[in-house]
Amino acid sequence: MRRYGPGILLIILGVGFFFDHLGIWKLNPTIWRWWPLAIVVLGVAYLLFSWSSRVAAGVMTLIGGFLLARQLSLLPGAVIPTFWPVMMILSGLWVLTQKK
Repeated sequence: MRRYGPGILLIILGVGFFFDHLGIWKLNPTIWRWWPLAIVVLGVAYLLFSWSSRVAAGVMTLIGGFLLARQLSLLPGAVIPTFWPVMMILSGLWVLTQKK
């Protein structure tokens, strides 16, 4: 059951956002503001309880933290457009430096 948790959570969030976008069901503004916290919690849980995917858990935690900081307006506007290219560069460097 442990490996199904993140998938189920992502499906629930996706359905909620989809229904909100279609106007079927409006999400509470508090949920809109704090939804990245779910990604952070999942990443931290994987860091604490999973030995096999620590890098993925760390990346999940960092991305969730970035999204949460953006939602809470803690980042200046110039950080947002440069975040994804920098993440791609760092990911490429990580892949290149891994031992086979």
